[in-house]
This record gives sequence, structure tokens and C-alpha cells, in this order.
Amino acid sequence: MVEALRLAAPKTGSANDGLYSEWQVKPETLKGWSKFCLKKEVSPTEFENNSQLARQIVSCIVQRELKGQLQANNNNETQAVLGTACWWMTGQYKGCNSGFTADYVKKVLGYYQKPST
Repeated sequence: MVEALRLAAPKTGSANDGLYSEWQVKPETLKGWSKFCLKKEVSPTEFENNSQLARQIVSCIVQRELKGQLQANNNNETQAVLGTACWWMTGQYKGCNSGFTADYVKKVLGYYQKPST
């Protein structure tokens, strides 16, 4: 799931788009996530420049969210992945049924279901 989110991350075409790391995370989001996962705040620059640290934080948050979505969807893995991807993009578990967000969650699901090589 972590890799699916990375692969599906929107490519803005701008180095200064206000999003950090290969997962395209907002700085204000990173503050809460790093406090939750590491019990300390990580700067956007640290997150951007340390891919291992970024993956650690993203993995922690994805594990929390995917687990919650599995419980909320009676262990329906597809629905859990869609809900987690929607949350990742919008902060909501539902409502990614049309437009850019629908395309994004479908892309995440496709990467998630694709066998690793």
C-alpha cells in the first residue's frame, strides 16, 4: 500500500509545489504524522531529503489507516484500499467517486493489486 501511494502520487511538474517526498505530503500533515509515529516533529526538509525516514513515517500512518479501513469494511481488502487512498488524498474515507480523486484511488488500487516483481 505504501508503494502504491508513492507510485500514484500526483506529478505536479513543479519542484516548489509545497509537497514533500515521493509521497507528496503537505508540511502541516507531516507535523502530526511525525509526532504520532516518531513522537517528535520532523521538518519537511528532513522528510524530503531522507527517503528512509519518509518511508518509515508513511508506513506507520498507512498501517494505522489501512487497519482501520479493514475493520470498517468487514475485512474487504479492496474497499479498505479505496477508503485509505481516498483518505490519503482528501482526508475523508468516502466521496472519491468522480473526477481527479476517483482516478487517483483507482490508480492506487491498480498499483496495490499489481504483483511485485
